[in-house]
Amino acid sequence: MGIYNSLPIVARALSSQIGLNVSVGGNEAYATETGAGFLINIPFFKDAEMLANPLLGYAVHEAAHIRFTDFGDLKIFMQEHMKSDKYNVEVLKHLVNLCEDLRIERAMSCRYPGTLKYLNSLNHFLFSEEAESCDKASSVFLDTLLTCGLNRFNGLTIPTKQAREDFERIFGLELYDKAMMVMAEAVQATSIKKVFEVACRLYDLAVDAFNETNEQEEPPQDDNQGADSDDSKGDDSSSDPAQSSDSSDKNGDGQNDSAGGNDGSSSSPAGQNEPSSEPDGNAGGAPDKEHGQNDTDDENENSSSTSANRNAPASNSSDSNAAASHPGVNAQGESSVGNLSQNGKDPFEGTTSNDLGRTGQNTSDKLNQLIKDKVPPHQRIVSPTPYSVAPAKRHDTGNASVSLGVQMATGLRQSLHGLLQGVRAVRRTHRETGRKLDSRLVTSAMLGNTRLFKHKSKAVDVSSAFTILLDSSGSMSRSVKEAEAAVVSMLYALDGIQGVTTSAYHFPHAAHNSVGLLKGREQTLRTAIGTHQFGIGTQGCTPLCESLWPALADLTSAKADRHV
Repeated sequence: MGIYNSLPIVARALSSQIGLNVSVGGNEAYATETGAGFLINIPFFKDAEMLANPLLGYAVHEAAHIRFTDFGDLKIFMQEHMKSDKYNVEVLKHLVNLCEDLRIERAMSCRYPGTLKYLNSLNHFLFSEEAESCDKASSVFLDTLLTCGLNRFNGLTIPTKQAREDFERIFGLELYDKAMMVMAEAVQATSIKKVFEVACRLYDLAVDAFNETNEQEEPPQDDNQGADSDDSKGDDSSSDPAQSSDSSDKNGDGQNDSAGGNDGSSSSPAGQNEPSSEPDGNAGGAPDKEHGQNDTDDENENSSSTSANRNAPASNSSDSNAAASHPGVNAQGESSVGNLSQNGKDPFEGTTSNDLGRTGQNTSDKLNQLIKDKVPPHQRIVSPTPYSVAPAKRHDTGNASVSLGVQMATGLRQSLHGLLQGVRAVRRTHRETGRKLDSRLVTSAMLGNTRLFKHKSKAVDVSSAFTILLDSSGSMSRSVKEAEAAVVSMLYALDGIQGVTTSAYHFPHAAHNSVGLLKGREQTLRTAIGTHQFGIGTQGCTPLCESLWPALADLTSAKADRHV
């Protein structure tokens, strides 16, 4: 449970500097906008120590959205496309989200390389299991792009075998490489506006590939239909030449024959066989029906407007009618892959969030679903709230502690100087080998320059940051003067040493839930004394836990090799 006593306080204290708050509590992970800032919440877990990296990865992922995503542009884009009939809004929205996730995670890891470990830990935790086989075009398309995109652009090893097989079965072999090339543009984009363009292109590529795959599978069916139709026509014409001649005359003689007409035995076999090939049993319409079938065949050869006509056998009129009235259903009554629109062009038509599977969830939903060992409410510990820093006091008090501290500082500066030395990089050079390539010199390699790698020579110098936190609670009433004098003495000895920065606070402050400022890091000691920030009194108890973190946040944000 140690993570509850440290992570919330450290995260909130550090993140307050950039207008971002991180809290730990409740039973759900979420990120939301609160007033002028943002809040990221991490729920309580029993095995939080084991899940520390995924939890930190979640906080980094949401922080990356806050840092790199323009939510105003995102809202405008979705409002514009909600009015358009060209795209399924649900699928397009998740396409934008997954492309933006890849973009902001890459941008975060490039700007802060240490975060890549936690982002990869989160993604491995969310997608460690192989996806189940699926026939829904939208789910397969989004799942494959996300998992394969993480593998390609983030260097992960997420299992994608089943997703790739479903993807190639539904969209063909060529779309995958095209989609990865287009997604690379989104990953390298500098803003979310480019991501919008990439998402629309991916949507269009999927629609085209889906239709091409269906068209490649349909010609064998059309050839068989034509052969069956020709065979049936040949059988009819050879067995009943009289009926063939009657139908060619188009004078209505066939109706007289079917009513028991005058052709005798030569027409009766045709009259007996015809109802078996017609679902409505109307033998009298045989010649006209045959002529209508030829017209239908011509239409099928010249037009592919509906998937129902392409899938239905030419000899079965009832199946053809059924398929035409139910888009996405073939002649055998089986549901075709994907959600086809009535004209058979868009595989994502009619897709809702329930059809998207795990790709229909955001990172918070996935994390909440996978964590099954949440702490019961009665076992949760209320996380401490870090104190804020109250403004320095502006009223004049006695300077006895200041005078005493200056007297005690004699000789202290020389003693401290040796303790403050640190290693700093002071001079840049270029060598033939190394880890960091200077991109500005790459073109000079063609001219024979081999010193392309950046190096920094090291030198011993002073580089330290100090923060002092003084206890001014009621228990210090007898010795607070000497304690404040010791603080002044330390600040006076360190003041003016190049490469050293200092700050000082006291707790508790008269203001509620805050620490008082004695000296800011950007202030000089003379300025702090001149603004009457010393001469404190004692009051209250000793809230050490809550008071430590403002001082720690100030110390860790200071640029130095040593932090004291």
